[in-house]
Amino acid sequence: MAARIYHEGSFHDISEELLLHIWSMGLSYRDMATVCCVSRRWHREAGAGAAALRAVQDRVLEEQRVPVTVTVGAVEALGVPGCRSALHVGAIAALLKDSQVYVFEAAAEALGALGELAAPYVGAIVARLKDADGDVRRAAVEALRELGEYAAPHVGAIAALLEHADDYVREAAVDALQGVPHAIPYAGAIAARLEDDSDTVRLAAVEALGSMGEHAAPHIGAIAAVLEDGDENVARDAVDVLGQIGEHAGPHMGVIVTRLEDANEFVRQAAVRALEALGEHALPHVGAIAGRLEDADVFVRESALVALKQLGEHAAPHVGAIAALLEDGDEFVRHIALEVLGELGDCAAPHVGAMIARLEDADAMVRGAAVEALKDQLKHAIQHVEAIAARLEHADEHVREATVNALGTLGVHAAPHVGAIAGLLEDVHINVRCSALAALGTLGIVGTCAVPHVGAIAARLEDGEGRVRVAALMALRKLSEHAAPHVGAIVGRLEDDHARLEDADLDVKVSAINILGSLGECAVPHVGAIAARLEDADGCVREATVNALGTLGVHSAPHVGAIVGLLEDADGDVRRAALEALGELGEHAAPHMGVIAARLEDTDGDVRRAAVLTLGELGERAAPHLGAIAARAIAARLEDGDWEMRQAAVETLGRLGEYAAPHLGAIAARLGDESTSVSEGAVEAMEELRDHAVPYRGVLKEVMSALLADNDAHTRYSALRVLGSLGRHAAPHVEAIRALLEDPSPGVKIAAAKTLEDLEAAVTPLMPLSFLPVG
Repeated sequence: MAARIYHEGSFHDISEELLLHIWSMGLSYRDMATVCCVSRRWHREAGAGAAALRAVQDRVLEEQRVPVTVTVGAVEALGVPGCRSALHVGAIAALLKDSQVYVFEAAAEALGALGELAAPYVGAIVARLKDADGDVRRAAVEALRELGEYAAPHVGAIAALLEHADDYVREAAVDALQGVPHAIPYAGAIAARLEDDSDTVRLAAVEALGSMGEHAAPHIGAIAAVLEDGDENVARDAVDVLGQIGEHAGPHMGVIVTRLEDANEFVRQAAVRALEALGEHALPHVGAIAGRLEDADVFVRESALVALKQLGEHAAPHVGAIAALLEDGDEFVRHIALEVLGELGDCAAPHVGAMIARLEDADAMVRGAAVEALKDQLKHAIQHVEAIAARLEHADEHVREATVNALGTLGVHAAPHVGAIAGLLEDVHINVRCSALAALGTLGIVGTCAVPHVGAIAARLEDGEGRVRVAALMALRKLSEHAAPHVGAIVGRLEDDHARLEDADLDVKVSAINILGSLGECAVPHVGAIAARLEDADGCVREATVNALGTLGVHSAPHVGAIVGLLEDADGDVRRAALEALGELGEHAAPHMGVIAARLEDTDGDVRRAAVLTLGELGERAAPHLGAIAARAIAARLEDGDWEMRQAAVETLGRLGEYAAPHLGAIAARLGDESTSVSEGAVEAMEELRDHAVPYRGVLKEVMSALLADNDAHTRYSALRVLGSLGRHAAPHVEAIRALLEDPSPGVKIAAAKTLEDLEAAVTPLMPLSFLPVG
């Protein structure tokens, strides 16, 4: 019953009495835990059902005779940051002493998730690192790692456990230090554990030092010594750690190289990875790495290829050994080998034929890698275009698909085979047809060889598969004006009725709309059919339609009312797109300024920003009084809590000229904005509006004086930049500017000197700078 209630999500209809009845029904522990855990989903709800659930949680925590699984469920449910967490954190912390392992684990995990609220109880978690039960120690370690900075004050207490008599406690202490901030000073104590009698402690110590990166460098000798450890896991991880430490491992490079011949494949893998991590410092040993290309272990071979790929051109002497792996029995090895060969440049040219052969590989990943490798080796691959094209008639559809993809990457060099590619538009396999369309589209961009086949491409708009129809639309889009004769067929896809429930068919409509929007004048006769999709049931289609109408500009003017209607759409992306389209429509959207301004209060930040930008567009292009309306509406957003909104507001006001001038004081105040992007935008806006500043110099004087005296150096710097652009109108601030020549910030001092220089140039020879008024 509880599980059914959970899945149906009908909690607002459940009374506390009913839940308590469930409590008394003797249901399974799992059902009771479900009732408790379900408040993860409804934790912040204010409904009666949520309140009832919280009441049951309270009772679970207060009840002394509660099944363990129910208690665990309640703790897990309450371990979610929110309004109830503070009320129960003490009760959860009390369970850290519970004798039941599962209860402690749940309590520790919940406290770990609660962060600062759990800080007073970190000591109790640290104490459980000494517990006899390994699951308890593990849960304590995980909780301390989750608590991060809140566990930092206890790092000394954790480090003290490194000397504990019990090796399991020492291991837990090392693990905990690996995840707690401020553990770096204890790196030496951790390194001492590399000689511990316990294999697990030594392994934990190696991993902990690895997490410290360069801070472990002083102990690199001790780590290198562990390479001779009798436990293969410890030795393997030590090799990895030396790679993580980087250039500091240089003196021990020889020891790492010897591990390439280790009897244990995991150690050999780690040695290759370590040399890869060491980058250019491993160059003297590139031959030793290449020697592992013939290793019996597939993962060692893979690691060697990755390392050689990292070393780039330095791997060139071993190109033959790399190419030999194109015949490897492991598909991942063949895949990586192709990637390396593709990047090796001219030295791989003799092996292009072998790369082409991989177009017939049984593995799709490898065939794709072959296509990319041939693309990377373009200047050499074009010499083999005939050999590639010969596979267009291969019996295996996967080979035909890979071949078409490869020819598509060769551009105009594939032109002699464009007819054969077009012939594959009739292939029985969907992927082959899609690949052929993509290749023809690409060939349409780089040349005209695909133009004679535009009719065959358009015919695929009637294909029974949605993916093929989308591919046909994409190809026609790339062919641009050559697709104009088929615009009617594209319009027909707006009512795509093939298997309407498939996702691909939605893509067909969206793709068709996008293409029509990009075809310009050719699509104008069909603007009505496009606009009809403004009422489509799918938000993606409505958004694409609005974008297309905006692109078509004045031709969409008859539909401006329908676009305005979408400002109330439930989909935020649709509302944003509608605002952008209205900005493109200019004077045709002007009568709707009020509705557009209302979107400044939209719940979606992207929509609010779009409203600011649209008002700015209309303010520039519409009648003068509309500019003043836009400026007032935008200026109101200068105090918005969203920095991107404030940035959009100042930048837009900067473009509104005289209409924004009454708001110069508010714009100037943004010079001290906490966001650098906003303050920079304010500087630029003030510079653009400087010619309109004279009537408002009284307001500006008050604001700028405060900014010049601001505690923040960047604010003072920004104010000086603005004053420097105001010329002689900055004269009232000359004394304040002079005072900043002694500013503690070098950047401010330089800006002050530059501003005085600009000011003197603006007023001389009318008046010596020393006689400028200061008030």
